[in-house]
Amino acid sequence: EGPKTRTIEIPAEYKTVKRQVMVEGPKTRTIEIPAEYTTVKRETMAEGPKSRTIEIPAEYKTIKKQVMVEGPKTRTIEIPAEYKTVKRQVVASAPQTRTIEIPAEYTTVKVLKKVAPAQVKTIDIPAEYETVTKTAKTSDGYMEYQQIVCDTNATKSLVGSVQRALQSKGFNPGPIDGVLGNQTLAAVESFQKSIGLPQGLLTLETLSRLGIKASS
Repeated sequence: EGPKTRTIEIPAEYKTVKRQVMVEGPKTRTIEIPAEYTTVKRETMAEGPKSRTIEIPAEYKTIKKQVMVEGPKTRTIEIPAEYKTVKRQVVASAPQTRTIEIPAEYTTVKVLKKVAPAQVKTIDIPAEYETVTKTAKTSDGYMEYQQIVCDTNATKSLVGSVQRALQSKGFNPGPIDGVLGNQTLAAVESFQKSIGLPQGLLTLETLSRLGIKASS
């Protein structure tokens, strides 16, 4: 599938801002200021003068009363406006759309492709060996028994050790691959011939002369 585009909607972004709003405007209120009074002292006549044989002076007593020093009045005071903090969301940026490119989608499929025509290949199947007791002629006039290594005991590790030992003694066993192939067997026979051992089989005596220990 080839590249294509898709339009997605980016929602509006909001942020919280604070501001003061007037919940009640400034106003005036008329309050009444009560009259102020002060206490003064004065003498008043309790009884007027009278005559008799003797003149009795007027008697006076002290009384207290409140007199107005300033009449009641009104005063206008200004009550400041009251404010409270309210929160609301305002649009910081208007909603908008943005076109993004969606890359093409790929999938991996496996197909069979002929890289070479069919052919017949001949492979070398190594000989199978087993440990048997065999009478071999080592020289004219007498016989002796030789123990050989069977296929079960000829493990890849053992054959690899034989190949390395042959190579160290100057006999080419071919690749050090743990396979008892024709080239390795040829090197074994060359080694056996060089030290006067019976040729053709991988005997325990051959392993011993190569410095390799193996169970018979």
